Amino acid sequence: MDFMDNEVDLFNDLNDESSEIYKKNLNKTNVFIEKLNLASSKRKILKSSARISGTVDDILININHGTAPNLVHDIFKNLFKDNNMCLLCNSTRTSLEKAHCNIYPRPELLKIAIENNWTDEDTSIPIIDIIMDFINLHGILCPIYPLCKECHKRYDKYSKKRS
Repeated sequence: MDFMDNEVDLFNDLNDESSEIYKKNLNKTNVFIEKLNLASSKRKILKSSARISGTVDDILININHGTAPNLVHDIFKNLFKDNNMCLLCNSTRTSLEKAHCNIYPRPELLKIAIENNWTDEDTSIPIIDIIMDFINLHGILCPIYPLCKECHKRYDKYSKKRS
């Protein structure tokens, strides 16, 4: 049985919190985050004292376009440095993309991070607290998978059809 015959089962495993592939990659993501030691990072955004207030949805809209996606891309850029094989098709011909597990889309993870820090719309929250929670949630709830571009597209398309 090749990848195409087994594709639906593999995609389901990527979205199944009890599957071995999910658990293994969640652990790998978590270990990677812990080794980064973000608290001592030199990234300017992680040293910022900027604060934000408003409703959870207003904060989400504000942070989700720019800050959060760019930082996640930057932080996880070396996650698969030692692995050049697509998790699904085993291809080594192309560079790998960081496929976000589709149980919790990125905006939903960010919303959880905001809610973890939110008191009310008048109380300002340090943006760094939201961002740190957001990054850590990738190692707690939602692994990042090494997929080639083609498999990443198919995985996202499959997940969208199911939701």
